[in-house]
Amino acid sequence: MKVLIIGGTGLMSTEITTQLLGRGDEVWHFNRGQTPARYSGAVKTIRGDRWQYPAFESALAGLRFDAVIDMVAFHPDNTRAVLKALRGRMGQLRREP
Repeated sequence: MKVLIIGGTGLMSTEITTQLLGRGDEVWHFNRGQTPARYSGAVKTIRGDRWQYPAFESALAGLRFDAVIDMVAFHPDNTRAVLKALRGRMGQLRREP
């Protein structure tokens, strides 16, 4: 499964990343690249600021994911941006917290 985690370097998302890698999933992160990774394995990272909505949408243009886990959805506009950026190109969306 191809999974995008928005965030990806926090305590919970590190464990999620580790579990996904352990079962052989293709894991992608979208984050600012400011926190060192605390997992081992190949993760593709897209660097950017999710609050910069046009740039966020552009960074995800053309990509498809089976599942998206948003670990840093702090405002309804964050979720709207994910839906707009990946409309028709994602299987499932899980919003946390």
